[in-house]
Amino acid sequence: PRSTQGVSSAASDVYKRQAPNDQEIINNIGELLYEQEHYEKAAEQFLKALQIKVDDVEILSNLGNALTKIRDYTHAWVAFDEALKISPANTQILENYLLCLLEGKEFEKFDEMIAKIKFLTADVKTRLQN
Repeated sequence: PRSTQGVSSAASDVYKRQAPNDQEIINNIGELLYEQEHYEKAAEQFLKALQIKVDDVEILSNLGNALTKIRDYTHAWVAFDEALKISPANTQILENYLLCLLEGKEFEKFDEMIAKIKFLTADVKTRLQN
């Protein structure tokens, strides 16, 4: 059987030549690298994509996930923080951020985020009841 990694690499090379400044393609290449467990290279692609579009929630979240995998927790927290500024109710980002905080043994910040989530949840319930 043919290796999918070689096919993926060839496809990635074609995309890079055809659209070197297309943030969506660069993000997709990063996702492909992430799936192949090339987390550092994936993070590089996500950073490159963010140079084109700095406020893309998906790319910021992808970057946070890749940085978590390579244990660069400080920079992962920044990526997740930025993503949450744009999309504060995104539960997937919140979940990944909390996991990153736990992996980085940042228990105080974890507790702060849990308290914030509880506050936001209570606020939403109050609004729905009124």
